[in-house]
Amino acid sequence: MTGRRSDRDPDPFTPLQDLHVGVVSTDLGLPDVGATAAGCRADGGDAARLQHAGRAPGCQTDYPEFLHYIDDDMLGPSTNKAQFERDVSCLGALGSAGCGYEQPLEAALLALQGANPGFLRNDEYDGLSLVAILLVTDEDDCSLQSTDQLTSASTDPDCVAHKARLHDLAQRYYEGFRKLRPGREPCPGISKTPAPSCARSSR
Repeated sequence: MTGRRSDRDPDPFTPLQDLHVGVVSTDLGLPDVGATAAGCRADGGDAARLQHAGRAPGCQTDYPEFLHYIDDDMLGPSTNKAQFERDVSCLGALGSAGCGYEQPLEAALLALQGANPGFLRNDEYDGLSLVAILLVTDEDDCSLQSTDQLTSASTDPDCVAHKARLHDLAQRYYEGFRKLRPGREPCPGISKTPAPSCARSSR
């Protein structure tokens, strides 16, 4: 981690020194709906739990629930950068199988709201960690607030067709992600009243 966006970056940011990286899938299943619906399970799928299986060739079979990168001797032994990059790529190789109703926004919110204790840091001494959410998907978000009228024969995960059953983006996700860091929102580009928390952080 160098803080440079490119080899000749004239304005590098403060490099990260202490980083948690976790991966969740978009598969939240379709609770209370038959298991054959668009390849979805009725038990909640991966339930926003951090993934720890290595699925790509050359990866370990099992990883910690989240990866911890350290680049400060005062915090602990420094992490091997090349190995860390490899481990992240192994965790991220989820493939395209799973529930056809992809719910990346809902999975990310649930993962950070408490489905994975210990991942999100709310340290009273060191302060709150910076939160960054990266979505890697080739489908529209289909985060459902209701599975009413869906049945085991509902094989068409067309989110436009199910728009009325989707969560409201602003109320559920814009507000939900902001509340993870109360009093430290919003940032420039999102609101006309940026908060001091938008300053660069090393965490």
